[in-house]
Amino acid sequence: NLCNGITRLLMTNLSVNPSENIIACFSGDAIIYFEEKEIKVIKLTRKNIILNLISILKIIKRENISTLHSHHRYFAFIATLISTFIKIKTKVAVHSKVYGFKFFSYKNDEIITDSNAIKIHLNSYFKIPLHNIRVEYPIFTKNSIYCKNEIDLSFLNDKINLLFIGRFCEEKGFDILLQAFEEISKLNSNLRLIVCGEGELQSLLDKYIQKGLNIFHQKPIPDLSSFYKIADVVILPSRVDPYPLVMLETIHFQKKLIASNVDGIPEGLNNYKLATLIPPNNKEELISAINNSLK
Repeated sequence: NLCNGITRLLMTNLSVNPSENIIACFSGDAIIYFEEKEIKVIKLTRKNIILNLISILKIIKRENISTLHSHHRYFAFIATLISTFIKIKTKVAVHSKVYGFKFFSYKNDEIITDSNAIKIHLNSYFKIPLHNIRVEYPIFTKNSIYCKNEIDLSFLNDKINLLFIGRFCEEKGFDILLQAFEEISKLNSNLRLIVCGEGELQSLLDKYIQKGLNIFHQKPIPDLSSFYKIADVVILPSRVDPYPLVMLETIHFQKKLIASNVDGIPEGLNNYKLATLIPPNNKEELISAINNSLK
């Protein structure tokens, strides 16, 4: 999906040599983007792992694929099964904290993760030896998806813009952000909250919009450059977040950032001078940080 950081990271990296890659996935609004870039997309089914196994085996044989690189535990498991039938290298990139299914998880040849925070989680929960896990920090490459399809947002320049980009869910602290914005709006009518994304808390967002709060909702799009450019402060109030792409994008556009002090966020900020770290799941601290950022 376009609001997913992993998808956007793939969009930047795979666009360099699109013909050399094939994507196998279930569904999502980013498929059209990849197809337009002439990246082959194979659509699988969520209901039948055997059919998916057969489909991927056929792709490997037809395209002479040497490496299966998974970005989700389900596909990492399929890759492990395939490697028992044919000789192929399997890699998995672990982008989040997951639990359960210990026996079936992460049996791949290479295990890569975004941050030391996730490396420690894999070691402590799944008992994977630390020397078997390699940390590779995502590389932000400003190429084809940035500043190519910019939008005229001059009509939003009349207010101070707070920007949230990502999935509308509790994991990302979206509910806390809405609560904080409602409170702070009572004292400062010159604020606007811009939210770019979608998710399971869409109905909660609709309720706050119906209350008359100054919230602008943008559905997911490939190029978010225009929104970063008009943002006064980017807010990342996550309860869990291994190494968010929004953090890297904010640093690139040199914007103020308010972010939760969790997982790989402090690791990735690397003393970024425009960042303020706050405790997660804390509306009062978020309100205080927003007020301080506007001084």
